[in-house]
Amino acid sequence: MKKYLPHLSIILAGLSWATIGFFTKVLTQMGISEIQMMFLKVTIGAFIIAIIIAIRDKNAFKLKKLSDIKYFIGSGIISYSFFSYYYMLSINEMSIGMAAMLLYTSPIFVMIFSRILFKEKFTKVKIISLILTLFGCFLVAGVFTKQIQFTKIGIIYGLFSAIGYGLYGIFGKLAIEKGYDSFTISFYTFLTSTLVFSFLIDPILLLEKIDKNNIFLIIVFVLMTAIIPYIAYNNGLKHLKPGTCSILVSIELVGATIMGIVIFKESFNILKLLGVASVLAAVIILSREEKTKEQ
Repeated sequence: MKKYLPHLSIILAGLSWATIGFFTKVLTQMGISEIQMMFLKVTIGAFIIAIIIAIRDKNAFKLKKLSDIKYFIGSGIISYSFFSYYYMLSINEMSIGMAAMLLYTSPIFVMIFSRILFKEKFTKVKIISLILTLFGCFLVAGVFTKQIQFTKIGIIYGLFSAIGYGLYGIFGKLAIEKGYDSFTISFYTFLTSTLVFSFLIDPILLLEKIDKNNIFLIIVFVLMTAIIPYIAYNNGLKHLKPGTCSILVSIELVGATIMGIVIFKESFNILKLLGVASVLAAVIILSREEKTKEQ
């Protein structure tokens, strides 16, 4: 069972991220915009993790070298902020299905970068898992069932969001190889991202929207979509290659689909079922290959 813990950590991260849609819909109804949610997520996330580090090990705040800040600028600004910004732009330019389809091409970029930086091999199993993942994500996104609206600039935005989404695993892996733990990586990722989003929102206007009726929900939102998944993802990244993680974390789409059907009564058809089965098959196949290697 211990050999599967890294895989389970990545799967936990994906399933936690799957709750983003639920919280986004609820908080939007409370008058909080997407960009304000992102600011709350990274700001409160950095604050809570700072408390954990202060109690757990204050030395985790220290950078081994000042130049190592580049890894956290990468994970927080180049990855998280960059991905979030361009994903929103891509959604505004074209259909959500097309934007989602482009976002889930991120494993392709991760595997290319990981091959160059970490010498991660393109095994037959990884290629098959990648194809199954992409096929499953496209089915769930509905790109084969309806006319997809897109623009040239929208496609560029979508590919940028995919690159940014995938780069977190690359920068996270580089930080891990420098000896930083999950809490340190998550803290500095959120801290650098906070600096970006602080220029994009009106803090006074945001504070006016936070009250006793939504503060608990906001904290749970931060725990479920930021603290738990990022720490879990970083833990899995210690033992697995970024390309492998990028495929395993696609379980997020399965979780989000099931949540949409159960909670929001979204439509479900045979193509979505095949898409979910395809992603699950990719996760199982890839996990079994990694376990076989360890044995």
